[in-house]
Amino acid sequence: MFKFLAPKLRDNDWTGLIPLHNPGKRPLISGWQEYNKRPPRDDEIDDWCSKSPSAGIGLACGNDRVVGVDQDILDPQVAQMAANIAEATLGHTPLQRIGRYPKKLFIYGNDGSVVSNGNYGQHELFVISRQFVLYNIHPDTLQPYRYQEAQPEELSPSDLPQISQMQIDEYLDSMSKLLGPRSVKFSQHSHGTGNSNCYGHSWIKKWSPLRCDDEILQLAFDALRTAAPGKRHDTLISITVALARLGFYPRDHRGKITVAFASAHSDGEQMEAQRQVDNAIKWVEHRGIATQFDKVTALGNITGSW
Repeated sequence: MFKFLAPKLRDNDWTGLIPLHNPGKRPLISGWQEYNKRPPRDDEIDDWCSKSPSAGIGLACGNDRVVGVDQDILDPQVAQMAANIAEATLGHTPLQRIGRYPKKLFIYGNDGSVVSNGNYGQHELFVISRQFVLYNIHPDTLQPYRYQEAQPEELSPSDLPQISQMQIDEYLDSMSKLLGPRSVKFSQHSHGTGNSNCYGHSWIKKWSPLRCDDEILQLAFDALRTAAPGKRHDTLISITVALARLGFYPRDHRGKITVAFASAHSDGEQMEAQRQVDNAIKWVEHRGIATQFDKVTALGNITGSW
């Protein structure tokens, strides 16, 4: 995949190409954030083509002046309403990528004014940092990501309809009205600098080198099942944070997280275990994963009321 498509994309002025684990969404290389600041050189692309010919292809944002408008909504009716909002506020783009239907990514050009960038719970904007999938096998469906109209190798970034920050502001306002408080921004891919594993650091260190998303999820579920009494709640929080920072959406895996966490509890504790999982996911989404938490506030939320 990478060997075949990356040169074609480069010929059409896509510059921020990086190899991804296949299947999956995560970069295959360490230090890939460097390519948010400068595009890979030809020799780096050639090296990845040689060493990882079947890798997926991601776009490290920042150099190609594009805006990735990602909608991670599984309810078909709500997803269609969100897609209509994108069309109404941002206009039509021929690049619309689908991985797990009805979730959708719209790719637009940036007129130079768009600076909003981040995760808003059920939708994201990719502008000047992070990366998104251009081509790969989806880790859940095990089917290729597909495009509804045009393909990236058929268009250059400059061919895409250009959008402005004013349009993005209108889009975000409309999405907030549609999704309500779930549309709160949080920086999912930030990495804290504190030492407490309430930030998920030890799990991230163990799991980030792994190639398979399913393997990471299985290890997370196993850790929840075997969490020691007295440490179960903190384990739940740290694993939920770690999964979010590694690019997973805890809410998408709520069912399996609940089953795993509840299995570590007695029959009489099942309802409380489910409540703790729901609150952990809400806490990650609404409190956010910042560069560094306020430790007093964070630990108060973890050990006290939600």
